[in-house]
Amino acid sequence: MSTHTTIHFVVTGRVHGVFFRASCKNFADQNLITGWVRNLADGRVEGVATGKVSCIELMRDWLSRGPKLAKVIQLEIQEQPLLHFNNFEIR
Repeated sequence: MSTHTTIHFVVTGRVHGVFFRASCKNFADQNLITGWVRNLADGRVEGVATGKVSCIELMRDWLSRGPKLAKVIQLEIQEQPLLHFNNFEIR
């Protein structure tokens, strides 16, 4: 069993203009999570995250709330085949 996992996430709600992507990158960097995050044209935020299972669980919790100014209405998460990234970037 792998100690690392990858998730794909889509966050719906007030997630544009509230530092969601920057806060997501900061959280990922602090928890040794790699991947990416980007705004979608329809107002949602999408991303992929790879890290230790325990760190990804923490990220799931964070994504369900987001930064202080955000209002998360829905969080969709799908497990992915393990992907490798050099860092966590805002796209």
